[in-house]
Amino acid sequence: MYDLNMKIRIGFGLLWMVSLAQVVSGVQVSPDLKPHWEKQMKAIRAVRLSHSGDCVAVATLDRISLLARSGEELWHWEFSKGNRFMRALNVSVSPQCDWLAVAGDASYRYIWIAHRNGRLIPIRTNATPVGLAISHRGDLLAIGTGAGDVWLFDAGGKMRWRTKLGYCCVNVLNFSADDQVIVSSSWASVGMLSVDGRVQWVAQAPITGMAIARDLKTIVEWYEPNHGTGVCWVELLDRGTRLWLKNAPYDPVSIISPAGDLVIAPVKDNQGPTEEDAACDSESPVPMRLLSRTGEILRTFPGDVRPLAFAPDGKSFLVSAGNFEAWDLDSNVLWVVPVFDPVLHLGWVHFTEDLRTIVEWSEDRIAWFSTPQ
Repeated sequence: MYDLNMKIRIGFGLLWMVSLAQVVSGVQVSPDLKPHWEKQMKAIRAVRLSHSGDCVAVATLDRISLLARSGEELWHWEFSKGNRFMRALNVSVSPQCDWLAVAGDASYRYIWIAHRNGRLIPIRTNATPVGLAISHRGDLLAIGTGAGDVWLFDAGGKMRWRTKLGYCCVNVLNFSADDQVIVSSSWASVGMLSVDGRVQWVAQAPITGMAIARDLKTIVEWYEPNHGTGVCWVELLDRGTRLWLKNAPYDPVSIISPAGDLVIAPVKDNQGPTEEDAACDSESPVPMRLLSRTGEILRTFPGDVRPLAFAPDGKSFLVSAGNFEAWDLDSNVLWVVPVFDPVLHLGWVHFTEDLRTIVEWSEDRIAWFSTPQ
């Protein structure tokens, strides 16, 4: 789940689908899903669903609103009152929807915890906070900083511990389902920490992103240079030990099944050993592939699509393909969340880990969808 719970901006390159049902690979496509509710809002900057799927936090230029499944506003915090430096660019919300945490931009070294009862708690960090995660039980907040630290706080703002993971930028944090361990990644390392702060393992390597299996033992990582030409790759790790590494194109976002036995990744045809073979911008074809745990290519998927997340059973997955679509492993389309703007093909999406709830949003609009089960 690459952080699949972070803000994702999608550049769409396929044609807008206008029919309510189509035939793809001989299988009848389900109609486009209809939103439970849709709202116009000004200057949306960040969106985050709760683990429970009971509410969504929506941050704008001056306030954060907690919206329920019904679309009703549960409560809000007008953070701009008395704080002209605050920019809400990263937000996380508790499963019970009774408190949230928010981080600002690169110049703002505070996290704020806001409770529904009006209690506000500032937390100052030694470096810019860049990663946020609230536990599944809703009692803990993990923070990653630009200095490579991971901090753990309780919901009342009391610090439990602070641990050094690497030298830079812990931007992705994930609690295990039982909240006993935290997987953290930075631009230079990925590691696992116990909830008591002990480091279980760390793998030092430059990475751009990662996705994690349910048992937190198997991780798919990817890398692309942040500027200029260079090498791009996707690799599979088992508790820090590399199982395989594949040459990839630019933007090699990948996903892993909950069981850790399948990976969907853009993998080049050319898997030669030289730097030229591994170059991101080579002429080698780069379709999206289904790969096994051993690195065997099991299927090549059609079209120019971007994987977003596996379903809990590992038998279907969510992609960005003009719209947001659910595919089975044979690339049959199961259901579709239509993109807001068919002309610009731009949008953001956030979803719960079980894919039962999807929120689509833009800078001035948000909609709530429930998916077929």
